[in-house]
Amino acid sequence: MSLDIQQLFEKQFDTMRKQDQAKYFLMRVDRVDLAKNDPDSFRAMGVRLDNDQPVMVFSKKGPAGQHMPEVGGILRADKVARLAAKSTQNITAYNAEYFHAYGNDDFCIRAVAQAQRPKKDTRTGIWSADMRFFDVDTAPALIDGSQIAQNIENQLLAMLKPWSAEEASSITHDAAGKPLWDGEKARPGFSPFVAVRSGSKTFYVYGSGGVGKEVNNEKVYSLPSDDHLRAMIQKNAGVQNLITIINNVAQQATPEQLKQLKITLIPGLQVRVGRDSLGGEKQSYLAVPDAFEWKRQDALDNEGNPLKQPGYRMADVHLKMSRKGSMMIVDAAPSAGGRLTQFIPETNAERDLRAAAAQQQEAQKQQAETKPQTQQQASQTQRAAQAPQAAQPAQAPQQRQQPTQPAPATNTYDTPALNSYDDRSDDDMDSFGDFDTYAEDLAAMNDSREPDFGTGSVEDLDAMIQEAQARQEEQKKTRGSRPTM
Repeated sequence: MSLDIQQLFEKQFDTMRKQDQAKYFLMRVDRVDLAKNDPDSFRAMGVRLDNDQPVMVFSKKGPAGQHMPEVGGILRADKVARLAAKSTQNITAYNAEYFHAYGNDDFCIRAVAQAQRPKKDTRTGIWSADMRFFDVDTAPALIDGSQIAQNIENQLLAMLKPWSAEEASSITHDAAGKPLWDGEKARPGFSPFVAVRSGSKTFYVYGSGGVGKEVNNEKVYSLPSDDHLRAMIQKNAGVQNLITIINNVAQQATPEQLKQLKITLIPGLQVRVGRDSLGGEKQSYLAVPDAFEWKRQDALDNEGNPLKQPGYRMADVHLKMSRKGSMMIVDAAPSAGGRLTQFIPETNAERDLRAAAAQQQEAQKQQAETKPQTQQQASQTQRAAQAPQAAQPAQAPQQRQQPTQPAPATNTYDTPALNSYDDRSDDDMDSFGDFDTYAEDLAAMNDSREPDFGTGSVEDLDAMIQEAQARQEEQKKTRGSRPTM
């Protein structure tokens, strides 16, 4: 197969242009320099996580007391502009008008997320909220109706133990490759779950990130045992209803028909939002709240406006440990290039199943079109043999019928939702709700002085960049391995 060099060039050109035009991105920090004439201004160097390219980011700490980037941590550079004068062949420099720093002891989850609505406890009057994260790429499973009654409990049990996962995913490791689970230690604040989906029907099966008990007037947490998780699975109403339905259907359907029913298991992780980041009913931790809201066009409120519900989108979320040792969310922003959807996005297994169904549909349609033509040709041949022979007039050549392509099986899961955030073009992003509107950590730069980082030139940093790239390659080799216990 010959290489289409033009097509390859255009594809890579479009990819690089899209990455370069990104308004914000995540980077792993390998070095931080403070300006000599302004300690609030800094220069961070490291590697972008979306394309593994070395970058240098200039920014300034705002007056709200935000955290500075740390070596080994993650930095989200917001509203970036490329600095051609300071870029070289080996490193690209950007100015970030805003930034958000993730410390070495914190986590940056990059996964499909759903920001659930805050709820108020009627007894205590305290507001609380959670975010759900979904692994739609690495560990989802697809089982058919004949396997459900015998296998679903074991499948769910394995998915409810992300600390034992053999393959790293977006809900077992953070964006920098750090494991979310610390050996055999529990993680209060984490709640593993599995979304069970078949067609338009979905229910959730929850596990536990830590079982607490009182020891010397202190609450101590441990990971749940298999028996504890099995009991939670067996008490789940959705699981019991599913098994009952399958057993009833099995009495009326053949084994082949039962296999046509497909159930998708999607592993997930639910994390509590920190109370200080919530602000009561207000979701202060969301950089752009509208980016996580899906507008329903089929249901209107009393004033005729579309009702809103939490949607699903790729997000960059900051997790840290509270003073009481519980994991909590303090910040969440939409990931670059993501789109909001109404449902949990389609998994790889579901995508393959849909493609196979579309291919089978096409083959059946072509077969149905071919069969009548064959019968008609046979009938014409028979009539011609019985009729007296005579000179036949010249016939115009028969126009070749173009085969019609069948409509592919529809995918309703990944249909982009309607909201003002996703409907804006890239050129309009500068004027949309800048990321300085939601927490202490984001504030406008208010000093136009050129920061002084010393006499070191960009070229002097090549050695550091090479070391950073070597570390990045080493991390990429180990990301697919089993999480460190």
